[in-house]
Amino acid sequence: MWINDHYYNELVKVLIGFSENRVDFDAQRFESFQNEKYNKLTNLLKDITANTKAHINTNIKIMTSLEDGSYAKIDETTIKDNDFKIFYEKYNLLVNHHDRISRHILRVQHSITEKGKIDSRLDVDEVRGKWFDVIANVNLILSPYLLRLKKLLQLLIALPLAS
Repeated sequence: MWINDHYYNELVKVLIGFSENRVDFDAQRFESFQNEKYNKLTNLLKDITANTKAHINTNIKIMTSLEDGSYAKIDETTIKDNDFKIFYEKYNLLVNHHDRISRHILRVQHSITEKGKIDSRLDVDEVRGKWFDVIANVNLILSPYLLRLKKLLQLLIALPLAS
């Protein structure tokens, strides 16, 4: 065997830990093996640990961003061509989708409050899933009130003309 039994047993313990989603290991236990082949293997284990921790930290930032509502995008330099790339790209698409919905809501709010356009509605063309249901239901709920409000406004406009 090109590695000794002690190193092999320590390596197996680390790999079992990795398989159980524990990424920390005591790298000092490997320091006693001073040999090029051991150093290379130990450095690879350290790299695996560092990369995994970096991805865990990025995912914690994502979850925090979703939790606090900031929807911060993942920096493009973080997105490397690896197994996490699709996850990070999908998350950034989610952020873009959220930004579009937010802009639509602000546009309608501005249209109603600043311009007085009471018939403004959210556009559901670019919206899918739960947001589509929510926006469609809000628009549906507002429709009867809009009709009543239009009739009331017509009546109010007609009153001065009648006198």
